[in-house]
Amino acid sequence: MWFWYTSGIKATDGVIGMASRRGKGEGSIYQRADGLWVTAIDLGRGPDGKRRRKVVYGKTRAEVRDKLKAMTVQQTLGVNLKPERVTVAEFISRWLESVKATKEPRTYVDYEQVCRVHIVPALGHIELAKLEPQEIQRFYQSRLAMGRAPRTVRHHHEVLRNALGTAVEWRLIQYNPAEAAKAPPATPSEKRSFLTNEQAKQLLEVIRKERLESLIVVALMTGSRSGELRGLRWQDVDWERRTITIRQTVWIRTKKQAQADDGNIIKFKPYPKNRRPRLIPLPARVMALLKTWKARQAEERVAASDWTDYGLVWTRPNGLPLRAEYPLEQLHKALKAAGLPKVRVHDLRHTAASLLIAMGVPLKEVSETLGHASIEITADLYGHLEPDAQRATMEKLERNLFGKRSLG
Repeated sequence: MWFWYTSGIKATDGVIGMASRRGKGEGSIYQRADGLWVTAIDLGRGPDGKRRRKVVYGKTRAEVRDKLKAMTVQQTLGVNLKPERVTVAEFISRWLESVKATKEPRTYVDYEQVCRVHIVPALGHIELAKLEPQEIQRFYQSRLAMGRAPRTVRHHHEVLRNALGTAVEWRLIQYNPAEAAKAPPATPSEKRSFLTNEQAKQLLEVIRKERLESLIVVALMTGSRSGELRGLRWQDVDWERRTITIRQTVWIRTKKQAQADDGNIIKFKPYPKNRRPRLIPLPARVMALLKTWKARQAEERVAASDWTDYGLVWTRPNGLPLRAEYPLEQLHKALKAAGLPKVRVHDLRHTAASLLIAMGVPLKEVSETLGHASIEITADLYGHLEPDAQRATMEKLERNLFGKRSLG
């Protein structure tokens, strides 16, 4: 039987002798009566003023010594070696408070609903430090078995991964288990949709003279997001320079969403301070469409008994911002009339990107037009289209250099 003497004598490799001087926080290595080797590392004093330490066990002295070295390195790097014993539910509650204080209200409402309805009921009882990728994977499978769409489960994954990433930053856990779990892949029907060049021409023909013709045209020409277009103001249209400036988006919220914030149903979100407003030039034909629409809107304003002036380009007949559903209904009506596949308003953004790339426009210019935060985002989304654009560019160069002359 081996003994550990606090007087400085310790058992080492079967020999009892004087202990060597230890480094700060290293602790002694000794063997228990049951054969296990044990060591402990000093963690300093906790919030309650009591000294804390973490005990590690191993089958051999070498194993325990290696674990001690690894913990010493982690401690030097600032890793929390003895995190609080909190459950996933307790942590999620704290995390949501941080989201509410630092993120947009819309983001908080979304995250809170996903956590309350899905993540906490499934994983909330598990101790945060003991949450494993396998348990997260089973959570995803259970949602799919309940009939949730793969896209929905992927959103659950992103919210959970985001939350656990914060737990790592707060040093409550050492790694993010959601990083090792795999969300369901996109199904063929979920793949990014866009119209071809010919289909886009058909849409423009069918949408002529319709109430939102100018909105659909600007969406196709600029690839702007639906919220950006619905939030565009007349003061951001420069008739002389033939440009529009995207400065804000609009969000029309439910009563519950509004109550979670400031009570306002209509919410305008300016571009963040770290991003400049997006200036987009428009051709003369599109500017003429905007002038025609402005005249029609003026007629609606005169006819309306309850006009509310937000200064927006596209509005309802009473001046209020358009709900997202209205442009979608108009688009689907036109697509059906043209015999074209059904796409979303956001897919017009993908269409604009694909058409620009097919014309050989560099990714950097496409990125600036779409308003991506970086060219890397554009490359991730549309980089696969570049080879076709480059091939078309080479064919144009070939025709320019050789004409119809044979190369044989």
